[in-house]
Amino acid sequence: MSVNIVKADKRSDIISFFKEKGEPGLADIYCRSYENLYHCGLRSGFSSEHVEDIIQQMFLEFAEKKISFENVHKIEAFVLTCFRRKLIDYHRSASRNVNKAYPSWVTDIYISQQDILEEKEEIYTRELKLKKAFDLLPSQCKTIIYYKYTLGLTNEEIVLKTGLSIQTVYNTLYRAIKALRKDVSDSNT
Repeated sequence: MSVNIVKADKRSDIISFFKEKGEPGLADIYCRSYENLYHCGLRSGFSSEHVEDIIQQMFLEFAEKKISFENVHKIEAFVLTCFRRKLIDYHRSASRNVNKAYPSWVTDIYISQQDILEEKEEIYTRELKLKKAFDLLPSQCKTIIYYKYTLGLTNEEIVLKTGLSIQTVYNTLYRAIKALRKDVSDSNT
């Protein structure tokens, strides 16, 4: 399950660096945890180059700070936690740099008048389809939907207002919403 040959060359450079510095334990931890950290970084949405750099930077900081792993009970969990924190720090610094590079008015999303008109037309079309589907419902369904979504009444308040049982209210709402979804989706095709 090796990542690839080029990455293995980079890994061998840092492993030999640790061994030259007298940190063979750190080289061993690096070898054991590299694959797991690499895949964790990729799953987090980072590119492979950034993940490799962050892993190497983290282990170089371990060596620089002379972190002793003797008192650490679960080394893999410790290293993974440090790595996740490094990913978060990297993401934060990258987002801060993006915000500093451009004024806020440059990074705002530009919406054209055409986009606004298309959105309004789409909303209007959806409302029309929903109204037509609503008109097809039986009167009891219309009444319960009106109480629920227009007046904002709870199911218990609808029971008090209509005299229906709670189960009837639940079932009617379910059937009405199901019918509306079906009718609206059928008119989309």
